This record gives sequence, C-alpha cells and structure tokens, in this order.
Amino acid sequence: RVVHLIRHPYRYADLGKHFYYPTIYNDSPHVRLKNTEYASARKCFVDIHPYASIDLNDEHIGKDWKFPAEILQMSPSECLELYKCIASLSSRLPPESKRRIEELEPAVYFASRRILKRQDIRRYERSLQAFVQAL
Repeated sequence: RVVHLIRHPYRYADLGKHFYYPTIYNDSPHVRLKNTEYASARKCFVDIHPYASIDLNDEHIGKDWKFPAEILQMSPSECLELYKCIASLSSRLPPESKRRIEELEPAVYFASRRILKRQDIRRYERSLQAFVQAL
C-alpha cells in the first residue's frame, strides 16, 4: 500500500474562541451576551476576541515583545472586528498612523480582489498585527 504525506502549512483558525461564564453571572451588568437564550443553551460559552487575552500591563511584555501570531490567529470576522476597534481610535493617533489605518480599511486593502482566499486574509491579519505591534 502506498502512503502519501500531505502537508498543510496553514492552521484552520476560523474556529471561534470562547470562555466559560457560569449562568450564575448572567444578570451581571458587566456581561453583554449577543443572544442570551443561545448562550444559555451553550452553558454560557461567551465569544472572545483572541487579542482580549493580551494584558499589556504584564511585566513580561516590554518594548521588544512580539505578538505570538501563530497562537493568536484570527478568523476573517475577528480581523474585521480588530480593524473596527483600531479605526474607532484613529482620532487619538498621529497622522502617519491614521494614514496606515486608511490603508487597512478592508475595501481599500482588498480593492484589487473580487474573491478572497485564506492566504489573503492571513496577509491582512499580519498587516493588522504589525500595525498593533508598532503602536
């Protein structure tokens, strides 16, 4: 029998990231669930953005620290969510950062593409990470 090795260098990162928030806390004003019935049915697994796990006040994070990109891969919707967050802060950033945010606008960044491939999203993700890293 002939066996073939198939290498796939890209990790499937379109899986949602969640944390468990017990039902006892459902009435907390600090928790905003998108659909409480659905969250309750899922035993309160709440969606979380991969970058929400980064604590910039951590003593191990210094100016030379790099994002662990292989761990914090984002789905396309998470990339868009990060872009929207960055864009909402643009008024507080210097002019060169504002220009870069405009370049990262998905309609601008993907203007030459009609169909996006996984590699296009990974490239966009790396651009977003580089922007955040430079802040």
